[in-house]
Formats: sequence, structure tokens, C-alpha cells
Amino acid sequence: MGPLKTGYRIARESRRLLLRGKYRNAMELLEGLVGSGTGDPYVLFLLSIACLYLDEFQKALKIMEKLGQSWSAQVPYLQLHSFLALKSAPDKGTAVRIYSDLAGRHPGDRLSKRLLNRLIAAEDFPLFQRNAKLTDFVTIPRPPRVTAGRGWGRIETPGKIGKSAGFPLIASVKIVLKTAAVLLALSILVMAGALIRFGGPDNLIAFMRGGTPGSDVIERVSLDGYSYDLVTGKSAGTGAKFYYSSGELVEDFNRAKSLIRNGRHNDALAILNRIYSGNVSFVVKEKTEFLIRWITHVEERNFEEIPFADVKSNPNLFRGYSLRWKGKVANQVRRQDSVSFTLLVDYREKGTFSGVVEVFYEGPARGLENGSPVRVDGVLTSVMRGPERLYLVARQVELTR
Repeated sequence: MGPLKTGYRIARESRRLLLRGKYRNAMELLEGLVGSGTGDPYVLFLLSIACLYLDEFQKALKIMEKLGQSWSAQVPYLQLHSFLALKSAPDKGTAVRIYSDLAGRHPGDRLSKRLLNRLIAAEDFPLFQRNAKLTDFVTIPRPPRVTAGRGWGRIETPGKIGKSAGFPLIASVKIVLKTAAVLLALSILVMAGALIRFGGPDNLIAFMRGGTPGSDVIERVSLDGYSYDLVTGKSAGTGAKFYYSSGELVEDFNRAKSLIRNGRHNDALAILNRIYSGNVSFVVKEKTEFLIRWITHVEERNFEEIPFADVKSNPNLFRGYSLRWKGKVANQVRRQDSVSFTLLVDYREKGTFSGVVEVFYEGPARGLENGSPVRVDGVLTSVMRGPERLYLVARQVELTR
């Protein structure tokens, strides 16, 4: 039997051991596989899961840093990423932003959409956070098939998460976070990989706990020193910019950073979202994504009245924008410390409005009822598909006349 097929069988057995809760045995097999030269991302993913269950957080951090270089777009990795972020989130609003972003960027991941709905519906966020189990929030795929001459196969993003799609949930076990030290370790793990190079642990922890790292971290996010591999030959997405040279790309990237420093966050996002959707390499997408997320967490924002039709025509180019929309409240759901509702934007009369946006607001909403006219200041966090809808995390909701 060839080494590829042997590696595949060992990976399959390691996954089976993880599902049965035999984490130490799984780790030994996986470390042997890595030691033999098989550093496939799937193997590293299984190994990171085993390390987390065995409380070996420093080892998990190193593995996830390596994993983030090649597997950061895969749904299972992102689910683990988001779960760890949830465990260290300081409040419900931060957690909602994390999962709305995940669900919006990966519409085929139905699990993330269900988890977002559960999170929004949670009456007691600290209890929800404390009881969140890895088994409910992260899926583990079957090992990809190996092909002679081509190596390990690629794990495709599933249209449906669940056993029928080959992504069964991990066995019924949970990571219990007992101490602040564990929370700190997890918060460091959350942005493991390339992001950890963007400002060190202090900025990283502040960022993942809902605060915003100092603006000096922006200076450390740079494309300087990369003279090649910044642009690819792939076609750009709708509304994105096609770059013909690395120099043109670096100029736009640095201009966006300058706009951030000057507090012109929406203008910076206009550039960054086009870069992210463009014909750029992984390292560029990685650093662009960091800046977009950084802006999303900035507390002091200027809210702009951008026509709903402009946003709806290409919503991915407006991710992270701070928007001000007026309209009427519908489908309101109140909870202990938050409210969610559908905003009928630019409502004029029955059946006449510009569109709808789903709003989540964590704060006082006195007097708010279905049918209330309101002004909402919020940040566009994601786009849900099937049917497509916009999602806004509100910073302020005011009744109007």
C-alpha cells in the first residue's frame, strides 16, 4: 500500500478515535502522520481538535497558525475559529457580529445560520456562552480522498452541513472553560495564523474581546516587501477591481490605510471590499480581511445615508459600512437585553418601501413597537442568501415622527 493511501487510512482512523473521545490515541496517530512528512491541512485540523480537548493550547496555537496559511477558507476551520471567538466574546453583540459574518460569507453552511438564529434568540448570553459545546458549533469532515499522482483531495464546502453531507458532528463532548486563563488562551487562538503577525498578542486579545487595537496596528499590516504573487490571473468578482500590476494594488491598499487613519472608514471599505473580491492572492485577502474586521469593531463611526438600492445592487462591496436608514419596524422580537426586527427601509405607505434589512440591537429600545417609525444607525455585517437579505448590527435606534 502506497504512503498516500496509508496516510488516508490513518487519518480516517484518527477521526474515528476523535468521535469516540479517544483524544490521546488520536493525537499519537496524527503526530506520527505529521512526523512522517504528511503535513496535509486536514491532518493538522484533526490534530488541533485533539490538542484543544487535551488542554494543550500552546500546541494548538502553533498548529492553527500553520493551518491558517492554507486552510483558512474551509468551513470546518472557520467554524472552529468562530467557536473560539464566541467563547471569548465580551458581549452578545460581538458574538452576533462573528456569526453573522460567518453565515453571510458561507451561505452553504446551514449550521452557522442556525447557530446565528439561536444566538439572537438567547435570553441569557452569559449562560449561552458558558454552555456552548464544541459538539454543537463545529463539524469535522471525513478525510479527503487521495489520488495517485495528485496527492490529497480538496474538501469542498458542503451545500448542507450534516451527516448526509459527510460532515457529522463531533461526538458528544465539550470544552469546559473553567478559568480566565483558558479564556485568554482561546482568545489568542481565535486569530491564530497570519493575523497574529499583525500586532502581537496584546492587540490581538483586545481585538477579539470586542475592543479595537491601537491605530498603530494598522501600520503593521503592510504589503511592502512583496514584489510578486500579489495579483493572480483569475477574474475579479462583480464590482471588484481587476489589477494589472502589484504596484497598482499596493497603491490602493496604502490609500485605504491612509483613509482609516483619517477616520474615513466607509471610504476605506470602498477600496478594501473591492480588493478582497478582486484578482488578488491569499496573502492580500488575508491582510485586507483583517483591516475590514478592524474597521467593523471601531466604536466611533460616522453613519452615512446611502440609498438602499445602491447597497442592494452589490451588498458585498458595502460590508462593514456604517449606515443610517429610516423606516418602519416589523417582526419585532424582544429578549432580555436585546431586540431584533425587520426594518422596512424608506417606508412611505403600505406596500411602498425601498427594501428590508434584518436588524439586531443590544441596548434600550423603549417604546419600540411593530409599526414604529425609526432611524437606525448600524454596521452592515453580512449578506444572507436564500433569499438574499441584508443584516445590520445597530449602534443606535431612535423613534421618529
